[in-house]
Amino acid sequence: MERGAHDTTQCTTQDESNCGPPYITQSGKGFTDHSKEFKKNYIKGACEGQPDAVGSDLDEATYTCGRDNN
Repeated sequence: MERGAHDTTQCTTQDESNCGPPYITQSGKGFTDHSKEFKKNYIKGACEGQPDAVGSDLDEATYTCGRDNN
């Protein structure tokens, strides 16, 4: 959950010096590189603060919070 929450909130402050590519979009760190449990918890964390968000690992998968966060 922490990874997903971090990825969706890391650039929400005025100081964008802490911005970087989201973990899930980095090479070798996509959904296919992790367990189903990781994917479930990543999406749960990402959707906590943004319940209407849509996200992607850019290579393999997309998610829609209202649909996939169950």
